[in-house]
Amino acid sequence: MRGYDYYDLSDHPERSLLLWWTGLLLIVVGTLILGILLAIPLFVLVPEGWMMEVGAHPRGGFGFYLNLFMFFIPVFGLTLLMWSKGLGLKVARLMEAGGRLRWGHMGRAMAVVFVSLAAFTALDYLLDPDGYAAFGVQTDWPGYAVLLLITLLLCPIQASSEELLLRGYGAHMLVRTFERMRIGPRAAVWAAYALSSALFASLHLGNSESVGQLWPYMVSIFVFGAGMCVLVHVEGGLESAVGFHIANNIFVFSVVGYSDPDLPDSALI
Repeated sequence: MRGYDYYDLSDHPERSLLLWWTGLLLIVVGTLILGILLAIPLFVLVPEGWMMEVGAHPRGGFGFYLNLFMFFIPVFGLTLLMWSKGLGLKVARLMEAGGRLRWGHMGRAMAVVFVSLAAFTALDYLLDPDGYAAFGVQTDWPGYAVLLLITLLLCPIQASSEELLLRGYGAHMLVRTFERMRIGPRAAVWAAYALSSALFASLHLGNSESVGQLWPYMVSIFVFGAGMCVLVHVEGGLESAVGFHIANNIFVFSVVGYSDPDLPDSALI
């Protein structure tokens, strides 16, 4: 029952479901508004060529790449703000059942995932080099340096904001919602995990990888989200899930290519 203990906030006064759902609505609406406001300075401060489409300029798409990650800054900030000020709960309690932030868990998860992905990719290449024939090695090193800086600075916010919102705030809220339906505490937890994983998959519907393979892609994203839920349940906290997510995304964006016609080539391969 470690996972359910993680979602137990019995040492705090009970918050109404209306407050939880209102908080989620404020996070979503606030993110849309602040996301637009954050995008406005890009057209003023970022070089004009960066705001062009990929291929229309040597740095085309760089502005969109930056804006993609900046959009998650409001998600990150508003989730923490609603948790701490709206609900009056300690931020550390959002991350871990005991109310303490375990940086070691996050760091170890990042190291293990990054090394594992690198080793798997190298082994896969050795066993099937023809499968990588279509991949090209990065040639625009100054451009890659800019994109790598953006990735390293903002990708951790992007990945952790998804964990905080879905596996953190959202799962807490869903557990209380399912508990109100009197389905039992254990069932409420796993129902919350399943629904939060489905919501996580739905957020990736617009990704270019889904074209022509929507259901297999959605299933793979759902499985990733479910895996993060299991990790949260086993450890009683979000730290390792956050570390896993950050390392996975940095690897995909900066090491082995993420193919999107609207984004510049941000990876080594």
